[in-house]
Amino acid sequence: GGGSAANTVVALSGMGFRAGYVGKIGSDSEGEFIWKSLDSIDRSRILRGERSGICLTLLIGKDRDRSMIVFPNVNDTLCWEDLDVEYAKECDFLHLTSFVGDRPLEAQRRLAAEAGSEVKISFDPGMLYARRGIPALLPILKNTYICFPSEEEVEILSGKEFWEGSR
Repeated sequence: GGGSAANTVVALSGMGFRAGYVGKIGSDSEGEFIWKSLDSIDRSRILRGERSGICLTLLIGKDRDRSMIVFPNVNDTLCWEDLDVEYAKECDFLHLTSFVGDRPLEAQRRLAAEAGSEVKISFDPGMLYARRGIPALLPILKNTYICFPSEEEVEILSGKEFWEGSR
């Protein structure tokens, strides 16, 4: 169904890990497609309603430069009150990825701080969060066990070439 978080949790489930998803999907036909694609995981913490978020990805030219057009819709309404913190605290790993708006980022910053030291956080900042800069992401990064930035995201976040910025 898509989205890096959904793709990650489905892949983990396919490898035999017990996995769940906390978030929002629409009550439209796209949301139904996403819902069905998540049938191998715990869907009990997924909220449904409104229109699903959609991302159109364009691959351009021989080098297949990627451009993404994002319509976040219900994804951008995720807030602290929507999260089941106790469920998150029971996880071995908690995977976080980027949203367009401020409310979901604030909820993730708070969740990362309150998840506890037993929960290992994996974080895929994506270009949306990389462009916000390290200060905006610091509450998440301080509690991140493993980070999955792309080469370009490392350069944006560090202000340095990839190998130097990776250090």
